[in-house]
Amino acid sequence: EKYVKQREQRIDKIKTKLAATSGMLGRHRLSWSLFKEYQAYMNDSAIHYINRCIDIASKTRQSKLLVSDYIALIHQYAATGFYNEALEYLKYINEDKLKGQQLIDYYVCCNHLYGEMGCYSKDSKLKDRCFKLSGIFRDSLYKLVSPNSTIYLWRKVSELTTANKYSEAMKE
Repeated sequence: EKYVKQREQRIDKIKTKLAATSGMLGRHRLSWSLFKEYQAYMNDSAIHYINRCIDIASKTRQSKLLVSDYIALIHQYAATGFYNEALEYLKYINEDKLKGQQLIDYYVCCNHLYGEMGCYSKDSKLKDRCFKLSGIFRDSLYKLVSPNSTIYLWRKVSELTTANKYSEAMKE
């Protein structure tokens, strides 16, 4: 209860700042902060604020921000079981135009989405296809990040535990 109250106080402060902010990029930054506060707390509100970010990025023609916002929306939908929505928004991103951290974020997002879909699919062919796609995105991610990076180690441990290679995962 203490942590809920602290979170609600942080949210209220951000909302107060948002109400007093007229600049579009400032509103985007504060809406992003609200999205992050709600992300693991209240999905409907998280979706609301990331959609506000998308609207602002679109209106201000901030293409890099827009792509990052869509990646965050897709990841949020995937994390909460809304796979059809995640797949639909995935169509809005042109992988060929991504570079650096955005490409890494995209691969993480797709690895997560298809992995989740594979875990919960009741159809064995679809399950296998999703796991294969998840692996392709994971392997693409491995090529971009250092083997010592947190994201690499996180995905590697996940890969090994999924394959029931617990001893090897413990070494990572």
